[in-house]
Amino acid sequence: MSRYMAALLSVALVAIAAAAAAFLWTRLTAPALTETELRERVFATLQQESDTSFVVTGYLQMTVSITAENSRVLFPRMLDLPLGTTRSSVTAPGTVSYGFDLSALRPEMIHLRGDTVALDVPPLQVFSAEPKLEEAQVETSRGWARLPITSTGTERLAVASITSALRSQGEAHLDGSAQPQLNSAETLRTLLDPVLVASGIEEPYYRIYFGESLVLEGSAPAPGADPN
Repeated sequence: MSRYMAALLSVALVAIAAAAAAFLWTRLTAPALTETELRERVFATLQQESDTSFVVTGYLQMTVSITAENSRVLFPRMLDLPLGTTRSSVTAPGTVSYGFDLSALRPEMIHLRGDTVALDVPPLQVFSAEPKLEEAQVETSRGWARLPITSTGTERLAVASITSALRSQGEAHLDGSAQPQLNSAETLRTLLDPVLVASGIEEPYYRIYFGESLVLEGSAPAPGADPN
């Protein structure tokens, strides 16, 4: 190798070493993310992801059934002659969205210890209940002495109760199942991970709580990795 080529190689190696040293120095001397900054960025991220003050973290696909009845008696307290009962049963699928009220998330519920981010998430609530009425199935039986118009009225009464019944079923699921909490924790980790990485935490480690329960602990899986 000529002296000229050797000199060029030496210069290149020195330049590479200097660049590596500068990069390492920048990493070592860069100011660490403070807990106050973390809290500000968490709030900003969640506000961007929510159209209102409510952060939607999951959805439930459910089927709900409701029955409405209309009974009549001829000459009550005299003859008490039953004219029959018109009964309508409506079954419909629907979607329930859930999450938490962002105003219930306070700064002291967000903590940073090194690369570990701890979140105390407010209780989950139902945000919306949207039945698919176009897919509803209706079954109606009319009392022996009832007019056809009672069938229509009873069906309308049953359909009008579908949304509230779907919401109640969603609330019962949130109270009785741990899965919505786990889904919400995964959603929060997915939302926050890019922001925290961009803020200097290369591999954020999460501890996400609902009340006293630690629902999720660990780093986000690498892209393409099997989450299980």
